[in-house]
Amino acid sequence: MATELEKVLLQQHLTEVLALPESCRWHLEKDDSVLLGVTVVLHSTKAPQDLYKARLSWADYSKPVSLKFLSMNTGVDNDAMAWPVFFGSRPQALLCCVPYTAEGHVLHPDWAGLQQTRYEEPENPLLYVLLTLQHALDTTYEGRYNA
Repeated sequence: MATELEKVLLQQHLTEVLALPESCRWHLEKDDSVLLGVTVVLHSTKAPQDLYKARLSWADYSKPVSLKFLSMNTGVDNDAMAWPVFFGSRPQALLCCVPYTAEGHVLHPDWAGLQQTRYEEPENPLLYVLLTLQHALDTTYEGRYNA
């Protein structure tokens, strides 16, 4: 369960992120459906017309994030067509298999022991995830998943 300190820290980090020039690319807000989470609408520079809404949530703010893409129309998190195709995304499985996600670490428990994949808690986990995700979308985006 989230501690009061984690809630305060996430809110502080959200405020800091919103003050950065990079944040003009995102529609970012606190997600009240979870204790430690935000939603963000973002897009790739390769296809700015393709908008995606992601839910970033933490059970423990010092651990990897849970990343789910939500349907822009209904808000559900179980629609593979809501997912972009980019490095590490697995729309068919509704997860992103990369070292900064909780889902990746569940699939690959060995990652915790490997230097190149172990999660090192960043100073601002929210900013780290947003910038890492945005970079992946900008550099490896292939389009919207189409079953």
